[in-house]
Amino acid sequence: MSSSPLSDPAPEKGTALPQSQSVLHPPHDLLSDLPHTLALKSSVQQLIKLSSKAEIEAFFQTGESQHALVVSGGSNLVPPELIKGVVVQPCLTGVELLSQDSDHVWISVSAAENWHELVVYATAQGWFGLENLALIPGWVGAAPVQNIGAYGREIKDFIELVSAYDRETHAFVTLDPSECGFAYRDSVFKQNPQRWLITQITLKLSKVPNLVLGYGDLKQEAGIIPTPQSVLEAVVRIRSAKLPDWRQIPNCGSFFKNPVVSQAQADALTKQNPNMPVYPAAGGVKLAAGWLIEAVGLKGSREGALAKLGPFERQALVLVNHEPGVATQRDVAASCFKVTEAVHERFGVWLEPEPVWVDSAGRIINDPLGAKYVD
Repeated sequence: MSSSPLSDPAPEKGTALPQSQSVLHPPHDLLSDLPHTLALKSSVQQLIKLSSKAEIEAFFQTGESQHALVVSGGSNLVPPELIKGVVVQPCLTGVELLSQDSDHVWISVSAAENWHELVVYATAQGWFGLENLALIPGWVGAAPVQNIGAYGREIKDFIELVSAYDRETHAFVTLDPSECGFAYRDSVFKQNPQRWLITQITLKLSKVPNLVLGYGDLKQEAGIIPTPQSVLEAVVRIRSAKLPDWRQIPNCGSFFKNPVVSQAQADALTKQNPNMPVYPAAGGVKLAAGWLIEAVGLKGSREGALAKLGPFERQALVLVNHEPGVATQRDVAASCFKVTEAVHERFGVWLEPEPVWVDSAGRIINDPLGAKYVD
């Protein structure tokens, strides 16, 4: 299975992308729209799509590669109006069954495969574990960067290896999970984005169902006798009911991380707010950011700073773009300030944005709300 077996690809799937532009002679005179699901007003001076390891290696031998920004499907990106430089998009596709035993399978998946299509395909093949992660937007290559997760599962639970191009050593390398620095919505790839370009991941999936149903709505939706397929379908129903399709209402999924607070702070908050949902987490107690935003009355609001971008009417954790192609990164920042300050004033908790913010030079903004300016 060297070519992709994923059928009926979504529009953002790697094989549906336009052909790669020439690595040796890329255009310099035309601006390109930057592919991203938030649909801000944003262009890039030079967009280069690389469809093979040979193209990747050739490009990163050139001088123009030094400060190039690497993006995936753009489902977790807050870009400026103009990136004055080079943006590289790895477009490698393919899914391969590497090996199997009586209990597990090992598969390699290339970076530009659509994540949700992979979950559907794997579950249909009887390769289980990913079903809780259904309908998360984006490409496979971005999954380890954010350590994507939902309903008690994270991608780190299944990763055996991450294959990447190391821009510091100019070599293709493989990293095992201990080298990836996985944490809540974090990894070494996110911490050092100028170093790594992920080409594929190797996943270890189970032939025996091991369902995780710790979230109440999921357990109820999955049925009396749940199966991996019924869990997948339940996740799709729940997410579809709460989350907008970015093709119709631009967004980049969950915009804020669920904050983790101390047990003492959680106890104080739940004493004042008995209905506040809390979950056990490493290092403390996890709060539900969407609940906090809804509790301060901003769910569905389009007033003031939330006029262009604001919390979705069915899920406050998602910021939606009401003026696609017009709203800018500054509008996103204004919306974020409004939401985070309101939550902090009421609960004493600061929310942290989850997406990646980029400045006009193509550099990652590590603390967008603390920065003195946003492009």
